[in-house]
Amino acid sequence: MSATATITRKKEAQKPRLYDFAEGWGSIYGRYVRNDLSRRMILRYGLQTVLEAPCNAESYFSSPGTQSVVFAEAGCAVTLVHHDEEIVKKTRDFWAALGMGDVPVLKPKSMYDLPFKDNSFDLVWNFDSIPLFSDPARFIAEMERVSGYLVMIILPNTLNIGFPIHRVLTKVQGTESAWGDKEWMDSGRVKKVMHDLGMKIVAEGLVDMPPWPGFDVLSALGKTLRHNTVEAGEDTRTDAEVEQMLSKLTFIEYAKVPEVLKTPFSHQRYLIARKRGR
Repeated sequence: MSATATITRKKEAQKPRLYDFAEGWGSIYGRYVRNDLSRRMILRYGLQTVLEAPCNAESYFSSPGTQSVVFAEAGCAVTLVHHDEEIVKKTRDFWAALGMGDVPVLKPKSMYDLPFKDNSFDLVWNFDSIPLFSDPARFIAEMERVSGYLVMIILPNTLNIGFPIHRVLTKVQGTESAWGDKEWMDSGRVKKVMHDLGMKIVAEGLVDMPPWPGFDVLSALGKTLRHNTVEAGEDTRTDAEVEQMLSKLTFIEYAKVPEVLKTPFSHQRYLIARKRGR
């Protein structure tokens, strides 16, 4: 190993990892391709200010708030909010360890009344969060209020080949889906809310299409992989090396084929809407 590579590894070891195999392959692959989507948005729309609400830092993410790091690295002023005080603290600590402790991470009194003026951000976004709200339409309206330009919502894709298995498992186990209300995973329903708010859909599509099903139907395999790569201490790859490895798994993601052929593999669908007058 060269001296430069050694120094790079030492610097990486001092910072939290953006791709942590403790989360499982599904999480890190999804983050990788969503980062690519975010970079394309920054270039296309000239984004400068970004709010992730809520920031995705739930219990299965060992690296909280990482999904908006890509915006900060591109020079955007990023703000994060979450309703859980513990997640807010965890996210603040994570960003501080990245050397970005000046990024605001806030806990609002209510997610339906965010502490920002109208039109405060170029982009307001979240992923996999809308179906978890008790009143999704009301929260989408709040996203629209504080956005001055774009709103992006990323939804779980119920046409993924893993979703029916997930539904059966939750019924058999008598549990609630961790992904929330199926009715609000319907992109048509979310688009109607956006349209009623006077927004125009400017882009939509599929994202997160690895060669395995979603909705944790391969959780047993995931546990095995996490044991091999994390608990055994064998995974020493830098984030750049992990991205290089993940790029080899995008043959479905970026295949030049009709969307209908990719839909069963896609874990998520995204909607990007522009505010009236922009």
